[in-house]
Amino acid sequence: PPKPNCDIVRQIRDNAQGRKIIGLVGSLSKRKGLLTLMEVAQRSAEKDWFFVFAGPLSQAMFNQDFDRDLNGDYLKFKNFAESQPQNCFFYFKSIPDDGSFNGVIKGCDLLFAAYENFQYSSNILTKTALFQKPILVSEGYCMERRVKRFGMGLSIPEGDAEACIDAFDRLLETPNETSLSFDFEGYLQQHSIASLERILKKIVGDSAVASPVSPAL
Repeated sequence: PPKPNCDIVRQIRDNAQGRKIIGLVGSLSKRKGLLTLMEVAQRSAEKDWFFVFAGPLSQAMFNQDFDRDLNGDYLKFKNFAESQPQNCFFYFKSIPDDGSFNGVIKGCDLLFAAYENFQYSSNILTKTALFQKPILVSEGYCMERRVKRFGMGLSIPEGDAEACIDAFDRLLETPNETSLSFDFEGYLQQHSIASLERILKKIVGDSAVASPVSPAL
């Protein structure tokens, strides 16, 4: 269960001062869309938004799946964090335990997961559904298909800060106008242990009918 009063959650809540909290939670790297969210935070300082960057940050991880950091993007982000913008919170260590991690997720109003060149799903979608938090993802991949299917949020082109700001406006300021179903329960049921058991039984049953096995002697 989430820990709503652990140290990191209290720090976020105190610093947010009632502003809407947008969270990028987990290991922080370029492929997580980190630079896009940084640009959005820089361009929306006047808005009632508070950005949380919470998770381990290292130069090696930052450049994961990308070419060498020729443009100094890692240093650009480090300098941004060290400037201590008033609309951001930075925690560059592993969140100590699952309860604290879930506490951070539950404390957010919106989750940012607009990953770059990421074709797969993510456990952050399960967190989205479990704690009923809208999410923003990138277009063109598995996460977008799942988010669209269950109406859990919006998608943007990779790296498009302007589209990101517009999506945040829609999800945080005018959520009733997004035409989203927010079928969080449907997502949880689809990806539940009971659903897995049902499908496995069907596969095993169909296999047994198609290819009967002689009993062992």
